[in-house]
Amino acid sequence: MNRVYKHVLVVTVLSPHESTEDSFGSEWSLSEVQDAITSGDCIGSVHHQSTTAIDPKDTRSELLAIGNDGSFFDDLDTSNDYGDSDRDYTHPRHD
Repeated sequence: MNRVYKHVLVVTVLSPHESTEDSFGSEWSLSEVQDAITSGDCIGSVHHQSTTAIDPKDTRSELLAIGNDGSFFDDLDTSNDYGDSDRDYTHPRHD
């Protein structure tokens, strides 16, 4: 059985701007935040807050909560229904 884990990271950014939209726009992506911190006019840090195993029945709702369509781990056996816990599942985007 493969587990899915939820890792919560806290990103702190110090910026010369009052509005976060001035630094990152209205939609923040991790790459834009990284760029602002590493080569822009901001400084920041990332800290690990927690890691929890997601109950297999909650995987889809966790994916939906972060903006995925719920199918990211469809190729990952989280229920062990196949009786083959050693089988290697790879998501197509990593092929």
